[in-house]
Amino acid sequence: MTDCTNRSGSKSEGIKVSALISVYNSDQYIAGCLSDLTEQTLFKQGALELLFIDCDSPGSEYEVIRAAQKVHPNIVYIRWPTRVTLYEAWNIAARYARGEFLTNANTDDRHAPDGIERHLNAIVGNQDTDLVYGDVFESSEPNQPFLANPQTTRYCYRPFFAPEVLHRYQFGCQPLWRRSLHDRIGYFNPTLRAAGDYDFNIRFNLAGCEALHISEPLGSFLHRTDSLSTQDSSSGDEATNLRAQHINRENILALYQHAGWDIATNQGKLRAFHDLALKSFSIEMPWHPGQTFMDAQVAFTCLTAGLQISGENPNLANNLAVLLNAVGKTDQARQILESVSQAALTPTIRDNLAMLTARGTADSIRSALALSRELNFG
Repeated sequence: MTDCTNRSGSKSEGIKVSALISVYNSDQYIAGCLSDLTEQTLFKQGALELLFIDCDSPGSEYEVIRAAQKVHPNIVYIRWPTRVTLYEAWNIAARYARGEFLTNANTDDRHAPDGIERHLNAIVGNQDTDLVYGDVFESSEPNQPFLANPQTTRYCYRPFFAPEVLHRYQFGCQPLWRRSLHDRIGYFNPTLRAAGDYDFNIRFNLAGCEALHISEPLGSFLHRTDSLSTQDSSSGDEATNLRAQHINRENILALYQHAGWDIATNQGKLRAFHDLALKSFSIEMPWHPGQTFMDAQVAFTCLTAGLQISGENPNLANNLAVLLNAVGKTDQARQILESVSQAALTPTIRDNLAMLTARGTADSIRSALALSRELNFG
């Protein structure tokens, strides 16, 4: 069943943003979702359309959506005959969309009353920007309106820096992007179950597209144990596979070039590898506030690539030793530092070598070694 009764007028008449909404087993959230979106300032202005793609849901969401259609303009309901992935549902909605800009709206998440309009204003005001994203508050209460959120846990996303996509998904749960972006990089990968947004993020960055972070919470994310990202290992498995495909020397250099770094010379390449390696030792995930993580895979790729270029750069060698020690390969770490020539030993390397050769367990020194943060070219 496809209901397009509210699709009168030309493709772009009045509509600036189309919200892509996948519907499946959403009975618990659909009324709150409609209330949240129809209260958006942009919807009240007639500039936001809501595109509900019902992927053969066994629920009764249609009854609630249909009732809202009788009251509000710019609500579109499409009943797809088969169940499809979340990302295929977004693709279907994107092809129906009338807006110049698109955003996804998950049925269980909520927005600040002017959240979508704030995203729109940010991207319209920056013509070179392809996508904008803001921070969100975490919610533990289903259907909690944004204004009722206790604001105790905030997911703070970082300013956009293309190479960091190899560490994490960057855009949060409520980005807004130009519809024309799909002509440039394609649509979401419909075969992925839980990491299609991360795949989109990677392709976005490798294509040299530009994003802008709004350092303000403009929505809320419902933390659920039964969500796509948490109910099983799909999200982690898919993200692991994507990282394995894309973490390589060529992509790292391409991402730094897109970020405006000069990588034409070996020194430029070394700076890029050194920078990302250092970032890889302390990564903050927005959805784990207050915690830091190490990305050993990216760090190892960067450090070994740098050493291939520089031969025996002592600072890169030191940082590789720090990495190997951190993952339990203490003997290899010691051997690397022992191979550094006496003339190249810095105070940092001397101290690290002393700790590695002193008596004690690997665990006792695993986090004690110091990184070389300067990169000397000799």
